[in-house]
Amino acid sequence: LILLNVTSRPDQALIARFRIDGVQRHHLDASGNQNNEDLVSYIKERVRVMVDKQVIPDHSGTIHKLSELAAGNFLYAKTTLDVLGNIESEYCLSLDELGKLPANLGGLYYAMFSKRFCDMDKYEIEVLPLLDCLVAALGPLPEKVLLVASKLDQRTTQKGLLILSQYIDKNDAGLRLFHQSLVDWLSDHQISAKYAASLSNGHKRLAEACWS
Repeated sequence: LILLNVTSRPDQALIARFRIDGVQRHHLDASGNQNNEDLVSYIKERVRVMVDKQVIPDHSGTIHKLSELAAGNFLYAKTTLDVLGNIESEYCLSLDELGKLPANLGGLYYAMFSKRFCDMDKYEIEVLPLLDCLVAALGPLPEKVLLVASKLDQRTTQKGLLILSQYIDKNDAGLRLFHQSLVDWLSDHQISAKYAASLSNGHKRLAEACWS
């Protein structure tokens, strides 16, 4: 007997695949007390470690503010804490700055990209070709395939991947953006605006790389 626990966002197309005999479905309430208690515990521990390491100042209202901003969303909390604890100070957002953003991942991603990619010409030349491919990919991309598909030279590709490293997961299968919410944000030009990636360009680049 094999027991599997599978979690997912409320994607109805995905959930429909699990409407089969033997599968029990349970809705996880992000606003429920148990989830909020777990989230606060997670934030407390992350904040304690960062305060101990003197990464952030010890302010009494930090945990409450972060919990309020996250509103039950663990990914928002994790991403926010990662931003606060960024060792690259020029890319770090303060708690005050975070409090002025819309309370959603789109607003957070926009602020993060605004900090990290100030030079739009450089972004479009060195970074966007990589993001086009990563957004269009259906799974992890081997780095060699990404290099061919992006049509960038090896040095430029390495520089682009280095500056994108905060947003990329890497394993033996290849590279992929760290969460579907970032893919969705980059794919929607109405919310990602000047940072938007192009699915059609990405599909074209990947197709040409595969043919070659």
